[in-house]
Amino acid sequence: MWQQVLQRVLTELETLRIVHTCRSASLYEDDRIWTLIPAHFREQISDSTSAVLQQEGAALADALLVPFVHTPESTTFSEQKDDLKTTLELAYQRLPRRKALQVRKLAPRMGQLLDQLVCFADHNEEHLQLVEVGCGRGLVSQTLSVALGAQRGRRCLDILGIEQDPRLCALFRRRWARAPQQVEAARCAVRHARIECAADIARHACLARELCDNVTHRSVILALHGCGALSAYALRTLDSEQCTLQPEAVICIGCCYHKLRCRDAVAELMPDEAACVEFPLSRWLSQLEGFTFSALAYGGDALMNRSSLYLASTDATALRNLNAIHAQKILRQHHYRAMLQVVLSSLATAGDAELRRRAQMLLEAERDPRWALLRRMGKRIDQFNDFAAYARDGLECLQLPFDPELVQEIAAKYDTPLHRHRCFVFWTLCGRLAPLLEALVLLDRVVYAQECGYHAWIEAAFPAEASPRNRAIIAVRRQVADRCARAA
Repeated sequence: MWQQVLQRVLTELETLRIVHTCRSASLYEDDRIWTLIPAHFREQISDSTSAVLQQEGAALADALLVPFVHTPESTTFSEQKDDLKTTLELAYQRLPRRKALQVRKLAPRMGQLLDQLVCFADHNEEHLQLVEVGCGRGLVSQTLSVALGAQRGRRCLDILGIEQDPRLCALFRRRWARAPQQVEAARCAVRHARIECAADIARHACLARELCDNVTHRSVILALHGCGALSAYALRTLDSEQCTLQPEAVICIGCCYHKLRCRDAVAELMPDEAACVEFPLSRWLSQLEGFTFSALAYGGDALMNRSSLYLASTDATALRNLNAIHAQKILRQHHYRAMLQVVLSSLATAGDAELRRRAQMLLEAERDPRWALLRRMGKRIDQFNDFAAYARDGLECLQLPFDPELVQEIAAKYDTPLHRHRCFVFWTLCGRLAPLLEALVLLDRVVYAQECGYHAWIEAAFPAEASPRNRAIIAVRRQVADRCARAA
């Protein structure tokens, strides 16, 4: 049965390959994108069928993950004294609202897992080292230390954060200086470092251990929304051939899948650096018949290229209620962005040589920081009364001149119900495919952890309203998992 589900997913990806291998911004510029979408989708998708199609995609993705999903028993903090309850509430109040929702659910589950993983001695002979990669300001790991410290009532939890931004490291230290008295005995440190492989995580964890004399450490790696490669590197610590850390467990919640390096890219750029591959991780997926992957940025003849991985990062649930204001804003943003792409293409073929060169470089660029600024305009799309206002602001952001006649010409041709419908159809299919693509990424990671000899599963770490990236890969050393099972 599960093999049939997998085959349905691969068939779906193959059928709608054009949707997830091309830039959606090129939808109006390149008619090929529209014509290669199967005719029955082009002709039949309407307001009433859109949500159904997306729900079917989400259901198929869930079916693909069923054998690997574990639903833990409800976990709550045991009754605490009033002062400890107050400490917990103060810790959560210092967090942004959505982050507080995440940590409120994650902290009890972490406490339950840690109790199962490590048997602590009353005399601090054995410590647990919680290593958070990409810790930022320490919002998560330090709040967890307060919550877990209040829950456990012990002094054997060491926190190590690793962050590449020195400004965030300074904020981490200032935040810890204001920690409640209940966790004063816990050790907490942050290291300013860039993580480029799993061995980097091991090196910093071991350096922190050396500062604690006569203490035995067991490590747990936490990557909460580890951006792009950080999640992959956290999972690669499970491979004893690539990393000496040998953690007791890894808890990994991914994010920014489009920042992963595929196997083909590594083979081309770094032939001897197999450890730098970030997708697919598992031998099973890389050898699976009918599945292909490529480093080609856009439009490549592959089931999973960078456009596919970017789509797996989107919030597919946002478009299911098409009458919602948020969904309308998303569609309007993509409609305007596709028209702006036509403007850029026109600038790349007209005007002086310097203007053509600059426009063409933007069209070909994959990592130009101005594109990131332009994407953020989607969050304030309401400020633009029409496409002309959007184009003026966008061209200024891209450091290109604004030609009102050209913009008016493009708007007259493409700002029509016909092209708005094309955008609607394209993003309906994106919403259908996004959960399938994310499910393949999660499936690859949980199978990889099992190939490394760990007991691994997937579970929802917190509600989806806290974040659409809410499913965690949890991998526990098999000997530890067996020991816990025997004890239970």
